[in-house]
Amino acid sequence: MKGRVVIARLAVVAAITLGAHGCRTVQAAGEDIESAAGTVSNAAEAAFTDQGAEAVVQGSISDVDRRTRAVLQDMGMTITGTDYEDNATERQFEARSGDRVVRVELESRSATTTEVDVSYRVGDVNYEKEQARDIIRRIQQRQ
Repeated sequence: MKGRVVIARLAVVAAITLGAHGCRTVQAAGEDIESAAGTVSNAAEAAFTDQGAEAVVQGSISDVDRRTRAVLQDMGMTITGTDYEDNATERQFEARSGDRVVRVELESRSATTTEVDVSYRVGDVNYEKEQARDIIRRIQQRQ
């Protein structure tokens, strides 16, 4: 994953969002990043990426892994691929249903936080960022 760049982007989004109510857009490194202000009171803000959304979520990587699988199942998605790297501190999922494809990347940030990066595609090239952000919101809210 993108490591420190992602953390820096999230910090910029959080700093701007703290001073205002509602959503804001920031121009950083030539890429629009939008915050999902107010989606969950104790959850980190989700930022748009080129093909989806990302956020740092409360929970160990094992907990967020479990919640992610449950959310995908609730959405009627079938996990068609998984990959575990770096002693399972980085995990990737691909799930499908019809022409919908969801890719989720998880990376442990600490014992209690996990970075989540989601892309949601319909067909070959139609990425839906709002759907990706919704999946992150569902993972954040899942118990």
